[in-house]
Amino acid sequence: MVTKNLRWLAEIEFEDAPRRQPGNELTITGNNVEGLYGQIFLERSYMQYDLNPMLKIRLGRDFCHSTVWSDNHYPTFILPEARPLSERKIFPHVNDGIEILGNTLLGSIPFDYIAYYGNGNKYDGGSDVNSEDIVGARVRVQLPVGSFNRISFSGSTGGMTGADTAVTTPKNEQTNIGVSLEQKFAQFDLKAQYSQATVNNGNNKYDLTGYYANLSYTYEDFTPWAQYDIYNDKNTNTEDQRITLGLQYSVSSNLKLKIEHQLDTQKDTLTNADVAAKKGNATLLAAAIYF
Repeated sequence: MVTKNLRWLAEIEFEDAPRRQPGNELTITGNNVEGLYGQIFLERSYMQYDLNPMLKIRLGRDFCHSTVWSDNHYPTFILPEARPLSERKIFPHVNDGIEILGNTLLGSIPFDYIAYYGNGNKYDGGSDVNSEDIVGARVRVQLPVGSFNRISFSGSTGGMTGADTAVTTPKNEQTNIGVSLEQKFAQFDLKAQYSQATVNNGNNKYDLTGYYANLSYTYEDFTPWAQYDIYNDKNTNTEDQRITLGLQYSVSSNLKLKIEHQLDTQKDTLTNADVAAKKGNATLLAAAIYF
């Protein structure tokens, strides 16, 4: 906080920090660090001025706030360790530019919105592309159903290259739409999202679709959950599916212990056959600390 109406926020992501392994070297292409290493990434850094609750202005880098994931993955804990398959493949990740946002009541119904414009980037840990602009918005209402019910609608459009360093690649004009639902009833918690993109790279036009649903139940300090996740790429004629089962134990409000098991498959939508190289499973153990 700088003043009552002016604030500043910066967040650096260390969870993907580079890690060395004997016999392996980092592969760097432009601004991307490839391989099993990840990278340290500036996720958010902006100044915000609040004129009033309904009108606030942000300048800098922020999430595009287009998905359930980007709206909920902190400061509260999320259950799955792996991002949904469609995350960052349909909606852009961050925006370097300007945002206008606010919240109010529509009668007795809470309502909030975000509209943004700037340089967008949809790739994991990549830098923005100055020549590729993105414009988008998200509106969200909270309905008086159950203990908590929230529905949001989002959309964005802009041009992005096929890879954020391959500036000679034909420009992809991509338009995205999405709808998300967050529902709590008693000890049950449901988060679901459907999203779709239409991509035109100058050579062909195709669609990307994705949806997932996560259902959890909390009993005292234990939260078992399940997630079903699908991503369909009409350009490559493939469909990725993931079923994830998990259990979280809350040691305290600041420490969670989690285990989850993922079942992954990829199907060739032309032949309706599984792709053997993309079929497998994994078990993950994690500890989440918040302070």
